[in-house]
Amino acid sequence: MTTTEERIESLDRALDEIEVIEAIYGCAEQDDDAASAFSIISVAEHQKAKDFFATGSSDDASSGASIPQLEIELRIPIINNDNDVEPVCDATLRWCLPPGYPLIPAVVSIISLTALRR
Repeated sequence: MTTTEERIESLDRALDEIEVIEAIYGCAEQDDDAASAFSIISVAEHQKAKDFFATGSSDDASSGASIPQLEIELRIPIINNDNDVEPVCDATLRWCLPPGYPLIPAVVSIISLTALRR
């Protein structure tokens, strides 16, 4: 079992990882034509977690009672081999980061795998 302090530290790490993934893959709302796209599925929970670290004022979060599950989605192109420059399909992956992540493993699901027309 993890302590409240460890759970809050884990939430901070999860938010940092989400920020890094967004920086690498971009935001879906900003560029519909991008090869890859990132989006936050659990928008309200993500904002609540960010607000906690910005203000530190949530009694629920500071007690560890309401550490949220965070969900993100990533669409990435799949390239067949090093010689191909055009992707052969797009994969959409969803990550569910449970309270306590990364001490508790994330669940990753393939939401779709779409072949692209050439």
